[in-house]
Amino acid sequence: MRRSQGGYNYQPLPTSSGNHTDMLETENEQMAEELRQKIGALKNISIEIGHEVKYHNSLLRDFDDDIDKTDGFLQNTMKRVVRLGKGGHRTYWCYMFLFTAFLLIPLNRLLYSGLFKNLFARKETNRKNLKNAVYRYRKAI
Repeated sequence: MRRSQGGYNYQPLPTSSGNHTDMLETENEQMAEELRQKIGALKNISIEIGHEVKYHNSLLRDFDDDIDKTDGFLQNTMKRVVRLGKGGHRTYWCYMFLFTAFLLIPLNRLLYSGLFKNLFARKETNRKNLKNAVYRYRKAI
């Protein structure tokens, strides 16, 4: 007679012990094997998460470096613009406007043309690998 309590199945111990200990040992070994499989699946998921964390940490480091470089570049540029604004150099302002217009229009077209779509392709594949690992773990449970 099997009873269920809290989602766990158990059998009450019989009054006579004969072959019943062998049956209990077999059942214990089966449950231990199921536990090993679940632990292995959980280990694989944790490894995938570790790879994902390392990848994102490297992305964040690179992003931080780029932000620092851009910040320094913008500060120098703003100093030059302020210095240019203090003088009466109208032709330089015209050149700066034309340069900015010729720089921003092609960059805008490049960004919206889909040329940079492949930059984010690796992120999507890592996300799919993690989802597959989670799916395999849930299926093993």
